[in-house]
Parts: sequence; structure tokens; C-alpha cells
Amino acid sequence: MFVLFNPVAGRARGFSACDLAKLFPNSTVVETRMAGDAERLARQAAHDGHDCIVAVGGDGTISEAASGMIGSRAELGVLPLGTANLFAQELGIPLDIVEAARLINEGYSVPVYPGLYSAVGRRERVFVQTLGVGFDGAVVRRLNKDAKKIIGKLAYVIAAIQCLLVHRDQKFSVRIDGGPDELVSGLLVMKGRFYAGPFIISENATPKASGFIVALQREGSRFAQLKSAFCIATNRFSSLSFIEMRRADHVSIRGTSDVQIDGDLAPPPPADIRAAGSCVHVRVARSTAANSIRVSRSASVR
Repeated sequence: MFVLFNPVAGRARGFSACDLAKLFPNSTVVETRMAGDAERLARQAAHDGHDCIVAVGGDGTISEAASGMIGSRAELGVLPLGTANLFAQELGIPLDIVEAARLINEGYSVPVYPGLYSAVGRRERVFVQTLGVGFDGAVVRRLNKDAKKIIGKLAYVIAAIQCLLVHRDQKFSVRIDGGPDELVSGLLVMKGRFYAGPFIISENATPKASGFIVALQREGSRFAQLKSAFCIATNRFSSLSFIEMRRADHVSIRGTSDVQIDGDLAPPPPADIRAAGSCVHVRVARSTAANSIRVSRSASVR
């Protein structure tokens, strides 16, 4: 077993490589130092034949590890130490570290199909939960990472308020599954149901099937952004008149806008978003593994 530890993840304070060695005996524990380390180390670990690679951190660390593992035989273990831990919530992985480690050691897994983000001239990026373009990306750009370590999710609220004060509706172009170009103010591409914590964007989004749910935001005024935030907090986002929900396999983006992938800033458009052709097997609870085939089949016919 190979363990990737992000020591600056949201809930990693006071946690050490020694603690991980106790949870995963006879494993190799390596700390990440900078962006891209988890992907590089996971790719090498998969190449070296490790049967399980554990990502210890938040959604960004998990998506990096998945990027290095996609298409390999290695399975991904998730020890959620991030701020939001959306991917862990999605797959029913407990936030309790000891319980999460127990699931990983038990070895039951489900196939997960990530999304791929390809910006012109930049390396392809994997996302496992959420990709946001527009205001969503601007919040991540403005996010104070030092504040995030201290106050957690509240740092995102502060960044959102700051973005709102200087916000201008800047539209960009999207093309979905080869259709016509459409001007939008914002875009969310969901591989899972959860967004910004316990809030649900779409019950139909699932990482256990190929493709994703996209939310197109037609209006981007300050009032529209405030209304969107309120409706997200009350799980009524999809009911907004200026929001359109679709299922898609490919999205092209053209224009100027900020982009975030699983909580980390990503290169700007022009870019393409598509479903990954290969899966990553993620270790989960036995009950989740037993239900995975039924969930995947039901998602595919919606």
C-alpha cells in the first residue's frame, strides 16, 4: 500500500506520517510538497505495482491521485482530511479517520468515472466531483489559503462576498455534445450530487457512471448570484428560472473566465470537458460496493 499525505489539507493539523503508518502497517507513506506531487507520485506507485494508493487530504488531493491512477489496476483509498470532503460524502466514506482507514483495509471497491478537463496548451486534468466556471472559479481564485486553514469553509464565504462586491457579469460560450454555441454567465459540471458541503445540485449526478450533469447559468448579475447562493443553501438551485440542467458527455468552453476543479484553480479556457474513458476503483464500505452496479445502471437510463 502506498499512502500520499497532504500535510496542509484542511483537517490535517496535528496529523502526521507516523499516525498514518499506524493506520496502514507495512505501507509506504510520502508527503506531498506542491501542486502536482500527488499525481506524479500516484502514477509512479501504480507503475510500481502497488495494489492500493491512499490519498490523504481533500478533494483536490484525491483528484490529483486519480489523475495519476486512471486506467491502472491500482485501487484508490480515500482518507478525508480536507475542508469540504465532497467526494467522501458522495461515496459514503466516513469522515472519522479510523473508520475510513478500516474501510480501505477491508478492500471493497467500486468503479468511479472521473471527468477530464483539457485547456489549450496545458496538461489534462481529472476532476472527481465538481468543475465550476465563472463566479465559482473567481471565488477559488480569491480564496485566502491561510484563512482556509484556520476558519475552514468560512473562508469560502468571505471570498464569495469579496467577489460579489467587484462582480461584473462576464459571459462566455459553451457548446454541449456538439450542439450550438450558447452564451452563459456560469457553468457547473457535476460528477456527484454534493456542492459546497451538504448542498445538493442534482440527485441525478453520480461518479459511478460515465458523463456528468451540467448546470447552465443564464443570468450573472449580483442579484442572480445572491439568489443562486440562497437556493443552493436550500437545495432549490435547479428550480431557478435562469438555471438549466442537462446531462452531457462533452462540453467546449470558449471565452475568458476563471475555472476551479475540485476546489483548486485550473487553467482558463479555451478548454474541453469530457467523460473519462477509463475508471478508477475506489475503496468504500462493503454495502456501497454491493449496491454499485444497481446505481450505475439506474443512472445510465436517466
